[in-house]
Amino acid sequence: MRPLYLTAMAFALAAPVAPRLAAAPGPVSHCQAGETMVYSCGFGRSIGSVCVSPGSVHYRFGPPGKPALEIASDRDWSNIHRGGVIGGGGGSEVHLRFTRRDHDYVVFWGEAGQYTDVPGKRWSGIHVARGDTQLAVLNCKAATQPVDDWEGLLTRNLPKHLSAVPEDSDPRFDMWF
Repeated sequence: MRPLYLTAMAFALAAPVAPRLAAAPGPVSHCQAGETMVYSCGFGRSIGSVCVSPGSVHYRFGPPGKPALEIASDRDWSNIHRGGVIGGGGGSEVHLRFTRRDHDYVVFWGEAGQYTDVPGKRWSGIHVARGDTQLAVLNCKAATQPVDDWEGLLTRNLPKHLSAVPEDSDPRFDMWF
């Protein structure tokens, strides 16, 4: 029995030690201290993020650590709108639209319904428009979705005079992105 034990020990000691893998980093975002990430995705060399804190929500876009664009909710959240579409077979897409002057930045995410060629497929991205002109549609290659309970997170951080994120009633954004 002893030779078998020694042989097993020799193999165990000679076996290479599996390297310890570092924990995967959390999602990269432009959220700052005191803010909670609602959504974030990389788009090439830039990151698009939606971050919330008590009384405000922010959209930021640009290189990591140096957003080139930031839109904060107005005091009454009149520049923030929530919308979406529902398709056959359970498909849907939701968006948050951030408006600054004549530009709209729409962060969207969705899932294909059972009657599509790709049931269950998820996607997200950012649609940028000036007036009636579409300037860009950036698709998140990772199909990143917002955090769980994103609606509750936004609702819990609304200014006291609001009971919900304002609905998007602009017909230009009643669409799939």
